[in-house]
Amino acid sequence: MNRLASRFPLLGRIATINVFACLISILVSMIVCWYGVGMSYGRADVPFMYEGDSLQYSYVLEVQKAGSVSRIDLAGAPIGTDHLDFPNADYANHAMANAVAAPGDFGHRYNRMYLLGVALTALAGFAVARRLGIGVALSVAVSIVFSVLPFHFLREQHLYYNNYSAFALTLLIATWTYLPADPNAPERSRTWRWLSVAARTAILLWIGTTGIYFGFFACVLIGAAGILGYLQFRTASSLRRMLVSIAAIVLCVTVQLLPTTLYRLENGRNDRVAVRTVAETELFGLKIAQMLLPVQGHRFEPFAKLRERYDAVAPLNTENSTAGLGLIGAAGFCLALLALLVPAFRRRLPQQAQFAAMTVAILTMFATIGGFATLFSLIVSPEIRAVNRVSPLIGFASLIVLACAVQLVATTYKRRWLAPLVAGLMVLIAIPDQMPDRRRMLKERHAAAIARFDSDRKFVIDLRKQLPPGASVLQLPFLEYPETVTPIGHYTQLRNQLHGLDLHWTYGAMKGRAASNWLSMLVTRPAAEAVRLFESAGYAGVVVDERDRTPWINEFLRELAATHALTTVISSDGTQTGYALKDPKTTAPALLLALGQGWYVREDQGGGRALIWSSGDASVHIAPVAGGRSGCSLNLELGTVVPRHIELWVDGNLAAQTEVRPDAPAHVALPVPQQGAAIRLKTTPAAALPGNGDTRPLAFWLALGDPVLCGGAGRRY
Repeated sequence: MNRLASRFPLLGRIATINVFACLISILVSMIVCWYGVGMSYGRADVPFMYEGDSLQYSYVLEVQKAGSVSRIDLAGAPIGTDHLDFPNADYANHAMANAVAAPGDFGHRYNRMYLLGVALTALAGFAVARRLGIGVALSVAVSIVFSVLPFHFLREQHLYYNNYSAFALTLLIATWTYLPADPNAPERSRTWRWLSVAARTAILLWIGTTGIYFGFFACVLIGAAGILGYLQFRTASSLRRMLVSIAAIVLCVTVQLLPTTLYRLENGRNDRVAVRTVAETELFGLKIAQMLLPVQGHRFEPFAKLRERYDAVAPLNTENSTAGLGLIGAAGFCLALLALLVPAFRRRLPQQAQFAAMTVAILTMFATIGGFATLFSLIVSPEIRAVNRVSPLIGFASLIVLACAVQLVATTYKRRWLAPLVAGLMVLIAIPDQMPDRRRMLKERHAAAIARFDSDRKFVIDLRKQLPPGASVLQLPFLEYPETVTPIGHYTQLRNQLHGLDLHWTYGAMKGRAASNWLSMLVTRPAAEAVRLFESAGYAGVVVDERDRTPWINEFLRELAATHALTTVISSDGTQTGYALKDPKTTAPALLLALGQGWYVREDQGGGRALIWSSGDASVHIAPVAGGRSGCSLNLELGTVVPRHIELWVDGNLAAQTEVRPDAPAHVALPVPQQGAAIRLKTTPAAALPGNGDTRPLAFWLALGDPVLCGGAGRRY
């Protein structure tokens, strides 16, 4: 009893030391990253990245905060859109990001979420290092060096990837999977065992909900750990733990992707979004040289020039250039390989360090260009293409090997001061080594971001004053979303959505779906016809990005000004011009006809006639404007090159079916409800090459009529 009581003060002191050391790790890491991305030069309400992917992250988060990504009214006006074709498995990140700021406060949200990701990474790095037997001082060093990898400074646009805490936890789970249970360990109580199960479950849930890449790499490493553990120790428990862990992660990812899966089953797969190829796995693969070379823009000029020499001659320099490990990580990487090649050295390391060395080799062989990831892409699926993103996990395993080697030397030679000394040197070397010297660039970038942010916000405020509440605004030029290269920069038009959450904008309509197809059609029509469609859709304003103003836009605005008095609003930086209808008429109820999935490009037949071929099953979307119009019908003319059967499903119900022959096009009339409808055309036999030299598999053609089905400023057909 006295012995037990005497242990409590000791346990309390140990816990206090660990908590204090962990807080130091978190604080130092956050300060370094706060400075390294230039937040010290910025403003708290302005995101430190106000361009590119950072705008998309902010847009998706605002949409989620407002409701759901399955129905988005902020973009794709007047039809609306969704974000289900661009799936993710980031529910934990979404929840945290939505919790750290109010709707519309996207600048604070972005900055806070970045720092929160750094803090969580430092926390996980310290906790896992301690759990793997690393001393307090070296655990602090491992945590800080891991949290300030070049990845954290060079991948700043990819907000969620900066929370790579899941990688540290992955190594912990994989180590538990690999190592057999200690037969000499004291028996744990039932409560302790349940707590252990709960902790492991929570870790697996975290890994499975912080990004699909993190979950995938975890499954790769845990799978290897289970197989190697069984072969090394001949214990089936390694295989059982492997299967349970992988099943838990796969289940998490599957649940998160379920909305996308159901959406694709109902609407067909969108072959224009997130289409990945085997070649991209090679393009975005890992390169050992990039991991070991100094970071781009290194503070030490000879190192910077060495990296410049490599980048000037080496091919396939893509986002994999962010995979550097720094001097400390590179030392651990080399030690890991040495441990695998020199059995005498390996046997002196603890088993968890031996497995960390194996992790370095396993993941490097998997992710390197031409490695096992390429075979996975070729045989299984090319969806996981950017395998270079595993580099922080390789870096963490390398740091664990290095820390264990330092502890081995300190213990062997009885130098207790060695571990704290090396820990301090690791931190002092890693921070300037891993953080590129970008001070001038960061100052200029933040000054420009603040100016653009203020200009964009004032522009939307001024434009809103000229528009009716909840107005729809046409953004020109029309740009497809997502992943489209444009002269104005990808995702730039989302700045309007972020500052004008109460309006309905056009940019952001998912390409390949109804809203995007309708808008794409609008901007290819003659200007006078486009104005009629503009009126029928109920738009109350236009915003033009001046950096890509085209002759068609000028002609469209002249036609619009000929029939409507316009109020002009110009942004202070001159990049945007808004045109608001001074006296917008009450929008007439209408139904718009938009092509959905499964169609090729429009083909003009002359004489004002046009048709479009399907690649198989296809869809048509009828969208209401101003409440829709009753008493409308959709008259379809369908043709084919081989006899076929076509079924027409309206909102999931079979409404009509017809036989189509090459010499006898079919005509089908469908009544359309006032609120619009989703119409799916299903055909048999499957699409095939027509045999006339056309390389496209063709099913049936549809004669195109007026995109304003009825009502509005259009005619009925």
